[in-house]
Amino acid sequence: MAHLQHETDGPDGAAASKPRERVAVKGCVFKDGRMLFLFKPDAARRLSIAPDLEEDLPGGCVEAGESWQEALVREVREETGLEIEVGEPFNAWTMRAPGRRILGVDFVCRWRSGDVRLSHEHESFAWLTLEEVESRGWEAETVYRKAFELVEA
Repeated sequence: MAHLQHETDGPDGAAASKPRERVAVKGCVFKDGRMLFLFKPDAARRLSIAPDLEEDLPGGCVEAGESWQEALVREVREETGLEIEVGEPFNAWTMRAPGRRILGVDFVCRWRSGDVRLSHEHESFAWLTLEEVESRGWEAETVYRKAFELVEA
């Protein structure tokens, strides 16, 4: 049986009543009508909070003192080496795992400069058109379609 890990309330180590909560930001990064997708190695994907998702978007958790937009610029730079312009948030989601809960916010972003240089977190990437995304049958296809609609508006 798995042990739930909670943050502690104090020095006596008493378990907190709530799971650890984080905010994550993800970027639907567009360049020349294509959206950037990242892919984790199978072993890393199996250990992630979303092991069934084949694809990933650049982004990650917001650190103390950062705005959501600052966190997304930092995370995209760390994971891909790209500089981006962050647009408005357009989608929110939640994920739960033992001892933690994540509120996620997706943003439409535009590529500003740089070539993709992947961090250790991902093994490959692809810039895909909407038609290519639709042919993959991914669970989040409706979210990706909305991002394409917003970037074209």
